[in-house]
Amino acid sequence: MAHVFTFQSQQFRQQDERPNPINPIAGEGLLKWLTSQLEQRGFACDPPDAEDWGWYTSVTHAERVYLLGASGEWSEPGSATEWTVQLELNRSLWDRVRGRNTMQVGDSVSAAIEQSLVANPEVAGLEVARSA
Repeated sequence: MAHVFTFQSQQFRQQDERPNPINPIAGEGLLKWLTSQLEQRGFACDPPDAEDWGWYTSVTHAERVYLLGASGEWSEPGSATEWTVQLELNRSLWDRVRGRNTMQVGDSVSAAIEQSLVANPEVAGLEVARSA
């Protein structure tokens, strides 16, 4: 079960981000900001890297490893970009077969992401889906 966060923001600018070498999809700047927020709360994060659907990083907490992804398409200058952030817990095949080690509604990494987004005055229209 992934947790998906969608929102609009003008905070992250195209000129501040490396071009995604695979597809022209934004997300590096958002992940850099988000990982700095998570690191301040004690989570370990890897540097963001490009993927064909956007940008991703790994987040580690309490021996659990998560995939954190972000994507957005640049909008017209002066208008907000629509962003999608997805968090998914890495689970072994055995965990998947047995239905164990699932990500719960109150997951600490997910809660920290939501708190960071809610506290950011540049974020508007935040919606969170915890059963995607």
